[in-house]
Amino acid sequence: MKKQLTDKQAWSLIEQMGWGRTSQNYDALAREWYAKLGKDGMNVLRNFVGSRVSDLYHAVEKYEATGKDIDIGSDDGMSDLLHHVVGLGESYFKSYMDNPKLLARRYREGEYKESFAYCFLEPEPPRTKAQKDQAAEKLQKGFTALQSQFSTLQAEWNKFETMLDQLAITNSIVEMDKKSA
Repeated sequence: MKKQLTDKQAWSLIEQMGWGRTSQNYDALAREWYAKLGKDGMNVLRNFVGSRVSDLYHAVEKYEATGKDIDIGSDDGMSDLLHHVVGLGESYFKSYMDNPKLLARRYREGEYKESFAYCFLEPEPPRTKAQKDQAAEKLQKGFTALQSQFSTLQAEWNKFETMLDQLAITNSIVEMDKKSA
């Protein structure tokens, strides 16, 4: 992928990602789009998204400079909301740039998901066969050890129960002896 994207290309890629329409599973989107664009391509697209989020922040600041307030909650919530709007695509972005107070309504109604920004976190590489085999072996050994410990505990519990039963019988005999004396 080229080191730079035109706005049209970037918005087209965001549209293809389908955030909010076909998926809000950022892990799946990250895997899919890192495979398609590579690390460099995703970095370029992430920078574009970050710039658009910054544009929305500035639109909110400009709106609030007029003495009006947009109640969006925490900085983290605002970041999630602005990334979500950018993830929805160019037409949404433009409408919120033109009318930032729409952000407050979307925030109040919970019409956003955390967080389109996570689509740009590089996913872990697929696990190798050796890693999978090691995990299966570790699971099997752990299960076997736990099963052995459980058997030992169960045998000890049985001994404890037997001793308790014997003491209960002895106690009953002592109580009967007290009554008959």
